[in-house]
Amino acid sequence: GVRVGGNVQVATTLLKVALIGAIIVIGLSSGLGSVANYHSSTPAVGGILGFFAALVGALWAYDGWNNVTMVASEVQKPQRTLPLALYTAMQSPDGDAMALHLAALSFLLGLLGLLAAELLVRRVRRFVGR
Repeated sequence: GVRVGGNVQVATTLLKVALIGAIIVIGLSSGLGSVANYHSSTPAVGGILGFFAALVGALWAYDGWNNVTMVASEVQKPQRTLPLALYTAMQSPDGDAMALHLAALSFLLGLLGLLAAELLVRRVRRFVGR
């Protein structure tokens, strides 16, 4: 029934959050990354207009805002609960996404640097004849 479905949804959400947390912890604590990976010499495509064009797609994906008025009638103390829920709903994914991107940049770019260095060493050895 509904209770079982709700429990399954909570369990899978907790699993997703735990896996994202694990990726963040592993990525930031691996020691493969460098602060230099966070700097980019490539400018953003489209500038501020490109940012707003991308924002349209992001806002389309978060189209749940129109359901707030229907939910407000079902919640106890909506004047307290809704602002808190909206704030949490916006901050939690944003913080998770930023931490996940930092971990990915740190770990993956560090790993790519190691792979590139290994390939360079192999080519030099072949060239030198070792």
